[in-house]
Amino acid sequence: MKIVAKIKITSLLLIVSSIFIPIAIILEFLLMELNHTFFAILATEIGCITAITILAILMLIKVENRLEEFVKSIKPSNKTVVFNKKNDEMDILQKSFCDMQHNIKGLSQVAKLDVIDTQTGLYTHSHFHEVLDAELKNSQNLSVVLIDIDHFKKYNTSKGYKSGDNILKQISNILKNLINDKGLLFRYGGEEIAGIFKNLSKEEVYNLLENIRNIVEKDNSIGLTFSCGIAGYPVDAQDKDDLLKHTGEALYMAKYGGRNAVCIYTP
Repeated sequence: MKIVAKIKITSLLLIVSSIFIPIAIILEFLLMELNHTFFAILATEIGCITAITILAILMLIKVENRLEEFVKSIKPSNKTVVFNKKNDEMDILQKSFCDMQHNIKGLSQVAKLDVIDTQTGLYTHSHFHEVLDAELKNSQNLSVVLIDIDHFKKYNTSKGYKSGDNILKQISNILKNLINDKGLLFRYGGEEIAGIFKNLSKEEVYNLLENIRNIVEKDNSIGLTFSCGIAGYPVDAQDKDDLLKHTGEALYMAKYGGRNAVCIYTP
């Protein structure tokens, strides 16, 4: 609807309402004075309906104006868009937010790489010490294990380092899948894997690792076995150094007692 036409209609409605509504009120008063109650009520109703109709039309015109303004504001244009100051500020904020998201994602990836060994998917050696330090302060009972793949250096020499890497990853995956959330596994160094088991006795950890050792031994696709040593805190040691020392001694017993074995530290 053209703007001029809207102005004319609005003006006409205002004029009609300013004339008709007072006439309806006067007519109602006169009819009431003459005891014509029915006609007085009829005149009142006609006046009210007329007033409501005029107000409704005026409101519709106002709503239509607002809709037209909104449509114009979002209507695409072939002209070059010139951003005002507010739009420029929104663009800057949006760009800053995107940059922040990108930086956070980058930092999280770096942090993940810092604690995950990319070859095995286990946690790193440095993260092992961080977790162990924290657990020794907070846990009342935990067990530490050291796992060493038997004859791994000989296998690397005969089969090649790529095959050795595949075997290390395969055994790491078996350990991760079977241990699941019972403990945390770490690439301790070379072919050695460490584990921290919170709130598990060394006897419980022994049963778990002995079961996994049997599975690896019977897996023909691997063709290698592993040896494992276990020590507990605080039953075997009161501090970190002694705990790692006793775990290493248990591993030594497993390796030089014939390999392919799980041994618990005994004083």
